[in-house]
Amino acid sequence: MTVSVVGFHTVKISIKSCDIRFRIKLLARIEALFRNIEQIPEFIVKDRITLKIRSLEVHFGNDKIKFSPVEFFLLQLLIENEGTPLKAEYIYEQVWGDDMNNEQNAVKGAVLRIRNKIKGSGYNIANAYGVGYSLVKIEK
Repeated sequence: MTVSVVGFHTVKISIKSCDIRFRIKLLARIEALFRNIEQIPEFIVKDRITLKIRSLEVHFGNDKIKFSPVEFFLLQLLIENEGTPLKAEYIYEQVWGDDMNNEQNAVKGAVLRIRNKIKGSGYNIANAYGVGYSLVKIEK
């Protein structure tokens, strides 16, 4: 049995011989994944910032800003948790999909790049020492 799923994520599974019950469970999980993908919003809008989820594009007003996939997912995570400080370890696990280990500079560097890219958007990424990073609206 070979299963290929192409789209937002690509999954390729090849199973030569296995228990029929395992195959049924696997197909049920794949169907559940498709249902979840259909529930993903097409856009996330936060004032002037627009995230196009399926194409991983970031726009400020009419301007498209180049974001790497890591930067995109980090900005999305911060927007979805606006005002709530997120620990670097949590961010790393959510964005990179792994334990942080000795990769503290990865989060710090991505946050710095995003800060530079969102200047003028009305938002900034605050760093509460020992607490974490959060997206905050800049008061004028």
